[in-house]
Amino acid sequence: MKNVNMPKIIKYSQVLSEVIAPGVSTKKLLHEKSLPDKRMTLEVLNMDRNSEFVIENSETSVSWIQILEGEINIDQHSLTKEHLVFFPLHFSSKIKAKSNSKIVYVSIPNAKSFDESLEFNEQKSMQIINWFKEPVLNSEFDNRKRIYVMSEALANTSVAKGEIIIYPPNTSAPEHYHVGAEHFQFMMSGTGIAVLEGVEHKLEMFDLLYNFEDENHYFYNSSDSEFVFVEFFVPGKYKTIWAPHAKVCTWLPTGKNYLGDTPSRDIKKHVAGEGEGI
Repeated sequence: MKNVNMPKIIKYSQVLSEVIAPGVSTKKLLHEKSLPDKRMTLEVLNMDRNSEFVIENSETSVSWIQILEGEINIDQHSLTKEHLVFFPLHFSSKIKAKSNSKIVYVSIPNAKSFDESLEFNEQKSMQIINWFKEPVLNSEFDNRKRIYVMSEALANTSVAKGEIIIYPPNTSAPEHYHVGAEHFQFMMSGTGIAVLEGVEHKLEMFDLLYNFEDENHYFYNSSDSEFVFVEFFVPGKYKTIWAPHAKVCTWLPTGKNYLGDTPSRDIKKHVAGEGEGI
């Protein structure tokens, strides 16, 4: 029998902003007490030009950021909206905003419980992922597109797996649920509908949906513009169970990246949640 939990929908517009440093404010969409097992926190940082924020992982935690707007500098690397950065165990560094910037910041406080192979290595540095250069995959049965933004191949850990999903107008996904991981969707642009255990919920830019295991869900876009979200699974290894009437979600290589050029690597045809070398 499925153990169904209630999903969490956090409306960005309804979360209070908190100043945490000069020129830096945060909206905590998932805080330390949001989840029963405290597996992750998620906040959106708004940084004024020339402001600073310190990333400081403990011996047990990993974290990552995704730049939504603006330009930042980390360890002499200039990063913009095409970048995600993964920070390993016991890592610290300073983010400096080169312009007014908006950043998603996710932390996994007990990362080794999701990837036992994680070990501290003082030589190990952050992993910068340029998702604009990653392969674009097309859905076999509809017009959606997928771009992987975090995986074992990209971040050298299975603690999390992430992808950006693009829904053109009038597209939908097959109904399904997941076993072995919890996951969230952060809305990057547009407006879409999440159907959660048969109930429709409207989601807008910067809203967050958190899904527990064993929870039936799917999305559709009935608007006249693209609906885009990034989703992350923790841990990155899980199983997807498809509804009896659903077409199994299969992803096909296009040979192109987000910019329409040759991608940084090849990913073969695979079913969502499966595939090798991703």
